[in-house]
Amino acid sequence: MQPQYVCCDAITLVGMSFYGDPFANAPGWSQANEIGRLWARFSAALEQGRGQIVGLRQPEEGFEVHIEPPEDRKAGNQRTVFVGVQVERIAPPPLGMFFLVLPPVEYARFALHGAEITGNWGQRIYEQWLPSSDRAEAHPYTIEWYGPRFRGMDDPTSELEVWVPVRPRQG
Repeated sequence: MQPQYVCCDAITLVGMSFYGDPFANAPGWSQANEIGRLWARFSAALEQGRGQIVGLRQPEEGFEVHIEPPEDRKAGNQRTVFVGVQVERIAPPPLGMFFLVLPPVEYARFALHGAEITGNWGQRIYEQWLPSSDRAEAHPYTIEWYGPRFRGMDDPTSELEVWVPVRPRQG
């Protein structure tokens, strides 16, 4: 599992968020867990409010950001999950939507294919690749990027990218 390294400017997203244990009601990739429910709410709101979103970049691309500061990591599965789309700039969003601005940073981007998407890629990235790489985590979040090659969780030709903000390891 080797990433591609990409430096990015700040990323501005408009979307919706959830805080808590997203897997309390249903594990993994399920429409019944809080992440699946969040995507359903956001998709409906996006369809209804698309004309109100200023500077929408690529409406077919979706971002799922998992923010896990150290205090939340200690609390188990507690995290903020934000789902949204990228916009050029901040302007009044549709009611119920919010902005998330991610800092300029280098990302290690991992392309996952088919069954890898629903596998334990988090463990492989954070417990195997990261400790042995020349990079360290720059910020406590992970992006799942759903681009045009994402065709669903069960499609063997589907592709999902996982972006991890990194910095050179010191010492």
